[in-house]
Amino acid sequence: MTHHRQKFRTLAAEAAMILGGFIFGTSEFAAMGLLPEIAKANGVAVDVAGASVTSYAWVWSSALP
Repeated sequence: MTHHRQKFRTLAAEAAMILGGFIFGTSEFAAMGLLPEIAKANGVAVDVAGASVTSYAWVWSSALP
């Protein structure tokens, strides 16, 4: 494989990982805006629904390399 082609593949893989991390990371912010509706739908308090978003963030950040 040529040097330029290998460099392009490396950059494409890095870009895909960055984009994937951005998409999964911003999903936490989308859930924060919907906390009252999530809490109401599940029959729990808003702070309990917020704890579920926090636990998701902790798992996500600890699973990153």
